[in-house]
Amino acid sequence: SGLGDLLLTCSSTQSRNYAFGHAIGEGLNVADALARSKGVVEGAFTATIAHTLAARYVIDMPIVDAVHAIVDEGGSPDQEIARLLARPAGKEIR
Repeated sequence: SGLGDLLLTCSSTQSRNYAFGHAIGEGLNVADALARSKGVVEGAFTATIAHTLAARYVIDMPIVDAVHAIVDEGGSPDQEIARLLARPAGKEIR
């Protein structure tokens, strides 16, 4: 169920997390995207926790950093995507 849940939450239009991310991508701010949701958007809160843990244990998690910047700091999705694409390849490529 773990992998299936992950795939479903990332790709199903019925997923609250997918709908939240799609709304952010359409230009809604985080508060409005959360208000539009029909339930708890676990991913929004999980990104904050994952970012905190990555910082505590000094783990490079650029995608988590980008999501945190958007969800918690009002960052621009376009700018965060550009930042991710501009960064040099890290350990994830080796």
